[in-house]
Amino acid sequence: MPAPLLTAAPGTAPCWGGQRPAPRQAVAKHLTVLDRAGLVHGAAAGRERRYRVDDAQLARAADQLADVGSSWDGRLRRIAASLPWPENVWMGVSVEANAQVWRARYLGEVPAAIRFVSAEPLLGPLDKLDLRGIDWLITGGESGHRHRPIEAQWVRDLRDRATAEGVAFFHKQWGGFRPKAGGRDLDGRTWDEWPTTVRTRWQGPALLVSPDGALLHPSQPEPATPA
Repeated sequence: MPAPLLTAAPGTAPCWGGQRPAPRQAVAKHLTVLDRAGLVHGAAAGRERRYRVDDAQLARAADQLADVGSSWDGRLRRIAASLPWPENVWMGVSVEANAQVWRARYLGEVPAAIRFVSAEPLLGPLDKLDLRGIDWLITGGESGHRHRPIEAQWVRDLRDRATAEGVAFFHKQWGGFRPKAGGRDLDGRTWDEWPTTVRTRWQGPALLVSPDGALLHPSQPEPATPA
């Protein structure tokens, strides 16, 4: 939330809530926390409370959050050699636009059995994404209130490149107000490819782990492991 507030004019929680992809009650709770932290300043205005942004403090906080995110992605590369990598652990990174393609370069140096890129939500073309060392590419559109649109050509370009380079391709959804609103078909069919190199050997379920420790999975039942 800090970065979007950098351009916000003074206003009440209902006013700001109407401009953000979040419920107004959630915006009000966030503003209360930000007020306590000194990032915004609230004052009574009749029966409402009006907030104004402390530009310097909020800009500093947004920069710090960006630094934390980039340092964590770099840390993955540094500690990878000292971690155990069993065959059921798959490592992935999120790449929403060309500004994040460097994460895939770091991922390519991790000795995970399967390395995957989750381009979801896809917010622009990924013509600078290097698929060398990547086993699986997942694409998907954004969903929810005020979702940002996805263009079919962005997905087609990634599918064609993945196919040409032998990377499994999975298109999860087009997105919309609800996740399934736009369906999943791309050029008349669904794309449900999974990387198979490890799944033919490992008899248990795959654990998909992002660098922040979260378990990730596409919204699709896993295919049966070949005998």
